Order: sequence, then structure tokens, then C-alpha cells
Amino acid sequence: MTDLISYYKDSNFDLNFLDKITFRHFRFKLFNGKFVKIIDRIRNSNDLKKHIFRNNPSDIFYSTSCWLAPEKIGLKRYSKDIMLSSDLFFDLDINEKIKTLDEVRLETSRLIDFINDNSIKLRYIAFSGSKGFHVSCYSEDLSAIHYKEREVLIKDKRENLVKEIRRAGIEIDRKVTVDTRRIVRLPGTINSKTGYICTILKQKELDNGIKEMFKNIKRVKVVAPLSESNENKSTIIAKSYVKDRFGVRSSPFFYSTFLTNYSFSNLWILFLQFPLSFKFLTQRIKLIQRTYEVGDVYVFKDRKFITAMCLQTFQRRRIEKILKAAKSSNLNSFLKYGRTFFRVGNSESPEGKVLEGPPLFSGIIKSPYNNKPVSKGHHIFLKELINLNNCGNLHGKDHVEIVHSIISNK
Repeated sequence: MTDLISYYKDSNFDLNFLDKITFRHFRFKLFNGKFVKIIDRIRNSNDLKKHIFRNNPSDIFYSTSCWLAPEKIGLKRYSKDIMLSSDLFFDLDINEKIKTLDEVRLETSRLIDFINDNSIKLRYIAFSGSKGFHVSCYSEDLSAIHYKEREVLIKDKRENLVKEIRRAGIEIDRKVTVDTRRIVRLPGTINSKTGYICTILKQKELDNGIKEMFKNIKRVKVVAPLSESNENKSTIIAKSYVKDRFGVRSSPFFYSTFLTNYSFSNLWILFLQFPLSFKFLTQRIKLIQRTYEVGDVYVFKDRKFITAMCLQTFQRRRIEKILKAAKSSNLNSFLKYGRTFFRVGNSESPEGKVLEGPPLFSGIIKSPYNNKPVSKGHHIFLKELINLNNCGNLHGKDHVEIVHSIISNK
């Protein structure tokens, strides 16, 4: 498996299976569950990739219908949503009646037969990346129908079609087929629930069975355990942050992965950051440890920065005071975004070249104040990187927050 960012960076997925692409509405789902509407016209896959790198979505959707102004769909103040066309779309999933993916596959084959028998023009068949299959068919010609009547007439026709399909004993999702404003998963993109790619299939691939089908379906590591052999290991949960949070993006730039200092509830751990040229690190850290009873501090270095990390948890106001007293360079980041960030992945160019490896562990600045609660997720995470002693005073969640982003290289 590969990771999400690398997949979209390296993927050459095209949108040629769609017609009238500039009249379609695209929407992203972020890792925090929120949806982002793309307000620009998408003309090709390169346009779409720009928005992918700007938003770091978990899932990508497009509209089954084409609109005169797709970027304004959903705006209450905009009433001139003129439908140009509307694909006939079917969603078949595991449900109470259909218990396995292979049963869904057989049901999809029966639907394809029904479509062919009724001279409906097939656009594509796709594995959804999770529990079922999608079947997309071309829109009928709507040019002879007044634009104000199109949606109502199409919905009525599809209600009747759904009844006919169900009378044939085929299980489909009625709501998806009837809804003219439905957004559906874009083939060639990742289903974040499983990591599998939503993949267009040939009829032969559908007929060959599930085992053969999965041989040609890629999977991306979206949520990955640090160690599959140890049930106590932390889980990395990828979160999406707007890239502007890391400063102005200008050329050149690089991709990387960052650990945040957020622990759980209203608690954070401490990341102090200094320029690599800083000469009084130990004295500064010792002062902070005495003043604020900060525990052991773990020091990492890369080409630009020194990061000093304490796994003890603090409330937000306390973190602000410590960052300010230490004159840490990441104070503004915490004040603005409620997070500070520590790079844990390679720095890679847009072409995939490794510019720099992860920061290197430099040492520990010991403290007598080690009786305070420690972030469980960060302790487990750090134990994977360095030789870390066991701690009996762990609390919080057993996972950490990871950010994938594009960073200015200035």
C-alpha cells in the first residue's frame, strides 16, 4: 500500500469517462467530516489535483447532473440552477437482504442485463471502494424539455424505473437513483473508509468474481497502525489542515507529514522550536523545567530547527505561557491554530525526490518533575522512534494527530 498524499501526487487518473466536466459540481469531504464545495470550474484532472493538494480531502465526489452554474449549486440566494443533463446512476450495496460483496456483484450483473435489455446507454461500472458497486448511465436528451420542468419530469420517470427494476427482483438504492442533485464518489479516488480506490471495471472483471477483481484494485494507507503485531501500539489518525496554516505557499515547496501537539479534550503536550543556530538550548530548557515543572524533554534536530518535546500534558493557557517564556518560534502557530507541529516524515519535492529525512533524535534533557500525567498517544508514538522508558502515568487516547501538507521552502 501507498499513502494518500503519494497516491494523488503520483496518480494519472483522468476524467475522460465524464462528459461536460466543466458543468459538473465537485465536492470534497475532509478528515474532520466537513464537506468543502469547489467554487471553481474543473476542466481536467490537473485542475482537480490543485484543489486536492490545497484541501487534503479524505474523499472526493462529483455531481451526477450537469448545471449551467455548477459552482453555485446549493446557494440559497442563487435560484437559476439550470439543469443541462442528468446521468442515470445506481448504487448497489450490502444490506439486510444482500449480505456479502459477492452477492452485490451478482446483483450488479443482473442490473447490467436489465440496462442492456432496455437500451439504456451504460457509462461505467465501478467498485465503490467499500461495500458495493456503482453503475452510471448517460443522460437522456433534455433539450426539448423546458428547463423549469426538467427535474420534476426526470424524478417522476426514475421513480417509475426504480419500481420496474424492483419488480424484476433487483435491489438498488432508490434515493440515489431518483435524486437529480446527488453527488457520488469519483472513480480513481480513495474511499477513506477502506483505503481502496473507487475503480472502473470492465464487464469481464465484474463477471470474474471478487477474488480476481481485487487483484487489480489498489489500496492506499489512510489510517495505518504503527505496528500490526502489538494491539497496544498507537494508531495514526490523519487529519486535514488547510495548508495556509503553515505559511505562504510559494515556489519552491515540499510535501511532508507532521505530528501535532494535541492530546485529547483540552490538553496538549509541549513542542518548543528554535533555530538550529540557537546556542543556549540546555540553559533555556532547564529554566522552563524549573519555572513550570516541566518533565523530561526530548530533543530532535533537522537542517533548520531544533524541536524540544515534553510528553507531559498541559492546558492551553499553560502551553501559551511556556512557549512565550521560552521564546519559542512556534508560539504564533499555537495562538492562531491551537496546534504546534513537528515534522516526522521525509521532506519531498513535488516530483517525489526526498529532500531531507525526518529530524534526528539528539538527546534528553532530564528533569526532576516527572510525576505529572503523560499523553498516552504521544508516548506510544515516540516509543516507536527512540528508546523510551515505560511510563505508568499515561492518560488520554491511544492515537495521535497527523497532518499531511504542502510547505513553502523559504
